[in-house]
Amino acid sequence: MISCRNLLIYLGRALQQRVVSTFHYALRPSGFLLLGQSETIGGFAVLFSLFDREHKIYVRKGSASRLAPELRPPSTAAQSRAEAKTRPIRPSAEGAERQTDRLLLK
Repeated sequence: MISCRNLLIYLGRALQQRVVSTFHYALRPSGFLLLGQSETIGGFAVLFSLFDREHKIYVRKGSASRLAPELRPPSTAAQSRAEAKTRPIRPSAEGAERQTDRLLLK
């Protein structure tokens, strides 16, 4: 069971899609998803079916394949080009491990 009460309403459509697909991936077959009173599964009816309308409880639908959701942040080509221009990669005095940690944390 996953309880996600009143979070999705604050997220944009793309991020909602990532969160809901992550929930679907994380739940066992026939697992339950509880949403807040202001939330709905919306366009993700292919992943979940309504179990209890009054309490906003959904049940995970099975799928032919259980693919892991994409876990990297979404970006556009324009953002990628802008980041490449503003943040050139160049050798530094930092060790490779420290530089990798810094990039991962960013």
